[in-house]
This record gives sequence, structure tokens and C-alpha cells, in this order.
Amino acid sequence: MTGKRIVALVVALAALLFFSLPALADDQLFRLERVKLAAEVVEREPVGVADTFSADQERVYAFIEAREVQADTTVNFIWYRNEQEVATVPLPLRKSPRWRTFSSVTIQDRSGDWRVELHDEQGRVLWAADFRVE
Repeated sequence: MTGKRIVALVVALAALLFFSLPALADDQLFRLERVKLAAEVVEREPVGVADTFSADQERVYAFIEAREVQADTTVNFIWYRNEQEVATVPLPLRKSPRWRTFSSVTIQDRSGDWRVELHDEQGRVLWAADFRVE
């Protein structure tokens, strides 16, 4: 393959990648890249991703990775157990190309049906997940 063909291929692949990323809506301050429930977070990465957890375990973590954070903002993790709100955890997202954060809740000896929701500053639900503690 000639040098010109390699350059053309690289440019074409870069354009394809750039134009295939979803654009942010006018009122959207960031894009959610990853959202996971996990048994723990180690070195800012979720470990033990699942939707069922043991009541012997101390905590469950909700991890997010945001991309293209346009301005400093706050997200709220709202945790529910058996339809009752247990906790609201506000966490900052700072203006940056990539921001990772997580919230956790104590589940030890608290079996049942759980749910966590991620809300933006306007209270819109950006993501939600149900999980079980047995």
C-alpha cells in the first residue's frame, strides 16, 4: 500500500469515527459513555459488574463515565429499596473531555428489590437500573 493510500485510509477512518459519534443536544451538558452497577470500584473502574448482589456484601456501586462535559454540573444518584428512597447523592462533573465518578449505597443485610437512578441538574432521569440483593 502506498503512502498516499495509507494517509487517505487514516483520514477516512478518522472522519467515520468523528461523524458517527452522537451529537450532544442543545441542553445536554455531557454524554454518558458507560454506566455500570458493580460490587466495587478499583482504580476508578467498576469491578464485579452484576444485577444481583449478596446481602453479605457491604456496598453496591453505580459507576458512570461521562464524555464531552461542556461545563461544570452536578448529577444526582437516587437509590431506592423496595420502592422507598434510601439516599440521594449529588456528585460533581467538571468540564472535561472525560470524567468518571461513582456513588455507593450500603446493602449489607438489606435484601430486596433495589433501583438506582441518575438525574441531571434539571431532575431529568438520564439512566436507571434495577438490581436485587439476596
